[in-house]
Amino acid sequence: MALSRPDIPKKLAARIRGAQARVQEMRDTLVHCHKRRLQAQAELDLFHLNPEAYAAARYGNHGVDSYPVKTRTTRLVEDVDYRSRRIIEIERDLPGVLEALATVEADVLVEVQAMRPTTGRVPWPKSLPPFEGRITRGLNNQQRNIDAEPARVAAHRARLHAQSAREMAKLDELSWTCRTFVPPQVLL
Repeated sequence: MALSRPDIPKKLAARIRGAQARVQEMRDTLVHCHKRRLQAQAELDLFHLNPEAYAAARYGNHGVDSYPVKTRTTRLVEDVDYRSRRIIEIERDLPGVLEALATVEADVLVEVQAMRPTTGRVPWPKSLPPFEGRITRGLNNQQRNIDAEPARVAAHRARLHAQSAREMAKLDELSWTCRTFVPPQVLL
């Protein structure tokens, strides 16, 4: 589009910002769906890798065939399926929304050029940031978080174990002090 855009009335700027908000909402939804699908698929892959270990780690006393494990895995499968369908829908609809934004901007530009100059105008709204690479960057960050999760959990458990050991040492010291405590002789 043109680099120099005229100042426009607030009402027309609101139309452009509304169309931009619809585009941004679709973009954000697309990124969110990709991230959620990746999370659900990673957890589902973890289950399929070793169902017994998954059930023991996540649900303690419940087996692989228990209600909570079956429910969770079924919901994960449904979530992956839903997110995949939703991504296809959004990718199909996004060009139409971008086209609508371009149409709104063109209509506003034509309307503004036909108007007399008046006061009370605002600058043309800033263009949306580029979307190319955003999904890839988001998915790469998400995958790094998923890959780092076991190490993060292990470090957290190590900190808890160390804290527990320190507290047990203090309690042992206090119990030794209580065992060796000799009450003072009471004077009668």
